[in-house]
Amino acid sequence: MKYFIISDVHANLEAFEAVLVDINASATGEYRIVSLGDIVGYGPDPNRCIDLTTQEAFVSVLGNHDYAVLGLTEIDLFNSVATEAILWTRDHLTKDAWNDLNRLKDRIMISKGIATFTHASPFEPSEWHYIITYGFAKMAFSVMRTPLCFVGHSHQPIFIVEAPDSTISIIHCQEQSTITYNTSDKYIINVGSVGQPRDGINKACYAEWDDEAQTVSIKRVPYNFKKTQQKIFAAGLPTALAMRLETGL
Repeated sequence: MKYFIISDVHANLEAFEAVLVDINASATGEYRIVSLGDIVGYGPDPNRCIDLTTQEAFVSVLGNHDYAVLGLTEIDLFNSVATEAILWTRDHLTKDAWNDLNRLKDRIMISKGIATFTHASPFEPSEWHYIITYGFAKMAFSVMRTPLCFVGHSHQPIFIVEAPDSTISIIHCQEQSTITYNTSDKYIINVGSVGQPRDGINKACYAEWDDEAQTVSIKRVPYNFKKTQQKIFAAGLPTALAMRLETGL
């Protein structure tokens, strides 16, 4: 079966819809969509993005921005731009959208078969660690009980591999990247961000996992970011949130 792993939509409806179109166009046979959280925050369409996630995702976990919007984590942990967006989102969520998000409040990490799904890290998942260094990768691998772990959070697609001798390799993904895995190694796959990429490529990013072929691919999809920018301006959200969509940084 194929699994399409999305993360960090951040209320960017145009990016999310482009990814769903791409998934539907490329999928053959049965497939599942998995959401790794941060459905909201930063972007101007939180209600519709929550609704689409509820409809489309087979498995969903929440991220730190989702938690902040629900009031489940301290807002002073965020920078001023993120805080402003979180407060704006709280003010603009419908009751139905809030309830849909709140139903997932106990879901931070889920394991199914050979894979674990979490927003940030399997090591202390509610602390929202960024797996961007060897040290944090080592801590994450030390608690993994499955060969694969899919994460988001950093908005940068990365393959991290731990060999049986504990050697760790970090592979920064290009625009299109594929890895073939074997279950004697351990893999942390950062699937990038649908709604706010930060690796210099301004396309929506997600991952395709084929458990029969034993491959994971990073996929990029162009979308109408200018439309999202105009919505951000109209909503009165911070200008920086619009400008970074153009640069992908």
